[in-house]
Amino acid sequence: MTSFLRSSSSSLLLLREAPPKLVLDAREVTTVGGLRTAHHAIQKWARGLVENKKGGRLVVLLGDDLVGVRAYCRSVAREVGRRHGATVNVVRPANHGAVPTIRFLLSERAAMVTRVDLRLRDAPDAPFADDFDSRLKACLDGDQGNLPEPTGDAHTDVRGSRILITGAAGGIGSALGSRLEAAGAVVACVDKEVDLRDPHQAPLEVSRVAYEAFGASPDAIAHCAGITRDRTLAKMSEAEFDDCLQVNYAAPLAIDRLLRPKRSLVFSSIVGIHGNFGQANYAAAKAALIAYAAAPSVPDSTIRKCIAPGYVLTPMTRNLPFLHRFFAPRLSALGRPVLPEDVAHAAEFLCSPTSDALQSQTLRVCGGSLIG
Repeated sequence: MTSFLRSSSSSLLLLREAPPKLVLDAREVTTVGGLRTAHHAIQKWARGLVENKKGGRLVVLLGDDLVGVRAYCRSVAREVGRRHGATVNVVRPANHGAVPTIRFLLSERAAMVTRVDLRLRDAPDAPFADDFDSRLKACLDGDQGNLPEPTGDAHTDVRGSRILITGAAGGIGSALGSRLEAAGAVVACVDKEVDLRDPHQAPLEVSRVAYEAFGASPDAIAHCAGITRDRTLAKMSEAEFDDCLQVNYAAPLAIDRLLRPKRSLVFSSIVGIHGNFGQANYAAAKAALIAYAAAPSVPDSTIRKCIAPGYVLTPMTRNLPFLHRFFAPRLSALGRPVLPEDVAHAAEFLCSPTSDALQSQTLRVCGGSLIG
């Protein structure tokens, strides 16, 4: 069950019992008194987590943050994450298309998405893009306090969508392929048979695979392919620098330009947000992907979205130094490593038109990394 609260400096609809899932409308919280009222509601929710075996979900709707609501929520996420497996996220909704994203954040599929601040775009053409404030008002007025249930899958519908995955044999790519096939998508997989280090042939080879599989341009491309060429700055060779930038950054852009999919999902990393020792090349490539997704696009062009996983248990991360593998998952609000399936759940949602309010955004799937 999901309950809704509307918070302002003067009034708040309180719950008799704090449920495991709560949406708090704090868009009108602009004073210390309003923050205090919101604090009481969140405190009630947090105390209720003790009685719930499953992790709770808190989504706070925010406008202009004048009194520190975002920092408050990020702090709460650290408290309730490791102890209760609960997640706390901030959403700045536009008027259309926000409902599916909120539903996703309230679901078990978003178990490793916490401490994020998402500024949604208006997406009137997306499925279930009803007027957000009208829907919220209906919930507050007693419409069972529930978000509308989409038909079929509760969070996304990729049935029949043509989706191309690069790096499909890797941990994340393989998990995403399984998720999409189970959801009814038509999936084409590209992996080692295409050398993405070749800036001229790689886009052509990927295009050939797509047209052989679909006979047309894909509805979405998930750019899962990635490599690391870790080396300290003084010892990094030209080839290590160039290969990392070509595969992780240049190849996805070239493939998008050639195939012109409806949606493109690029895979960044929290390393692209905070950097990491011995990974200057990798950090630059992953940061560039965030910028690529955020860049303004012309109408009717590809809708770009970005996902930034944290430390994920994959064959590639097994090569990281022991201390990094030991501490990385512990330096997060939830205190555990991210699994490929965690990333696949989020990526499946982002490949769907129901998530188009997240265009130009980067969704972190890192368990609430305390770094960056």
